[in-house]
Amino acid sequence: MRRLGFFTALIGIFLLGWPLFSSTLSVMVVETGVGENTPRLEASSLWEGGLMDVCFDTGHIVTNSPILRLERGQVRVYPSENFLELEEAAEGGVEYYILAVLDYEPGLQDDPSVYRPRSIALRFVRLAPRRVLFEVQYTGNPQASLAEALQQAKEAARVLLSHFEG
Repeated sequence: MRRLGFFTALIGIFLLGWPLFSSTLSVMVVETGVGENTPRLEASSLWEGGLMDVCFDTGHIVTNSPILRLERGQVRVYPSENFLELEEAAEGGVEYYILAVLDYEPGLQDDPSVYRPRSIALRFVRLAPRRVLFEVQYTGNPQASLAEALQQAKEAARVLLSHFEG
């Protein structure tokens, strides 16, 4: 009986002393340089999945928005926030978002599964109060395999989350 009490106390101390936190993040991917009739690009899906995987693996609740395609004229480096439906995300409990802007070479044709973004711009934002926590830009590698693209996305997510303010 004493042993059961000891283990119960130990479990209680462990649970109460363990830092329990998780935030809700939304991953939003924007493609530029892609025609509206181009099929879904595997590289965009990999970036979305890689960012989400790392956020989830670090204990956060992760959501995503449908991949958005915008014309280059609508985006400098990052699109205006009015394209991102942030109010809806905030109402859904999102506290942070990661925006990934994947810029592709114009005029994609043939097999869209082989295309890789020529540049990737990432922004990590706290919604309330609205503040950019970190942003970074990468040059894409058109010769990268899908596995390498996924690895780059996961490494980028780790860099972003190192600037997390919980």
